[in-house]
Amino acid sequence: MRRFVSLLCVLCGAAIIALFCRTFLFTLFTVSQTDKQPVFLEGDRVLADRWAYGFRVPYSSLFGYHRWGKGIPRNGDWAVFNSPLVQRGALPDTSALFLGQIIACPGDTVWMGRDGRVGRCRNYAQGQIWPIPVPARGALVQVAPWAARIYQQTFDLHEPDSVCLLPADSFESIQNGSQIRVRFSRNYYWVSSGNEENVSDSRSFGFVPEEFFLGRVRNVFYSIQPDAQWRQAWRSDRFLLPI
Repeated sequence: MRRFVSLLCVLCGAAIIALFCRTFLFTLFTVSQTDKQPVFLEGDRVLADRWAYGFRVPYSSLFGYHRWGKGIPRNGDWAVFNSPLVQRGALPDTSALFLGQIIACPGDTVWMGRDGRVGRCRNYAQGQIWPIPVPARGALVQVAPWAARIYQQTFDLHEPDSVCLLPADSFESIQNGSQIRVRFSRNYYWVSSGNEENVSDSRSFGFVPEEFFLGRVRNVFYSIQPDAQWRQAWRSDRFLLPI
């Protein structure tokens, strides 16, 4: 009986430590698609450092949005973030988590082509010739016709009414050649899924607000090959693999 109680205490202690680490230190994210190769494989469990961009206090529905500490997302970071496709004014942790690579920070410009491909630099060979400035807090941005939908979506979801002082048809008038500049109240980022065919990134849900980032990916904690027998499923070469 004493051994059972001791074992139970050890298991409870381990569970509490694991819960503490997952809530206050790291988030474990499972890569469910194969389109992020060669960086990630399907079945990878990656660790996202919750303090890399400042610790975002969980349960914001109870405590509101707060961050402890400060970190800056940078180009090239693989990050875990909440989808920005939320109801207007909704808190960040109310939407699903995604994994993506930051390819443009506030004030940067990405270049889009007719086929939807987006890159950091203008690439005439791939037709990436249309610039899309990424909004920075307080900056005025010239809205071009090919990016009007993205900016409109960002305003509708994330900008307060006091900032959006434009008539409802302003973005539509851009198509007719009107020159419109808009000012944003927060920092935004352009995030890539890591694969041109998977549009679960800024090409579909637009700019990602700074507040929606949860943490930066540091390591592949461990990896299990899907649909494999349990003896062959474990990928031993990907244990604590740095990113």
